Amino acid sequence: MVTSNALAQKIEKQRQAAPFELSKARLCADVVLSVQMGDTDFAVAISKLKAGLGNNWSHVTAFQFMSGRQAKFAAECSRTEEQAPMLFAHQLAEVFCNHVSKGNLSFHALREIAFAHASQLNQA
Repeated sequence: MVTSNALAQKIEKQRQAAPFELSKARLCADVVLSVQMGDTDFAVAISKLKAGLGNNWSHVTAFQFMSGRQAKFAAECSRTEEQAPMLFAHQLAEVFCNHVSKGNLSFHALREIAFAHASQLNQA
């Protein structure tokens, strides 16, 4: 795949800015990963997200952010012990966003997708 100079520069700027997005990525990753844990963990993660980033953030915006390049770059520059869970959250958010591109899903629908994706990963 050929990347234009403009896109290459944009990607490089995103890589350089990734450490500044790390706290946002952590909060959003917690939301994504909490879907598999249950209602209480999900509610706690949403509360922390709103406290950290503002009331305009929701599970939808957390999933959208985590599915993007900026979140992946932030995960890559995180502490070693954080990288695997954050990269998994990035991958899981990509799966969610591909499934829900036509609409907003409830917590229970997201949880069903999460378990299906996790079982596919375990089989591979």
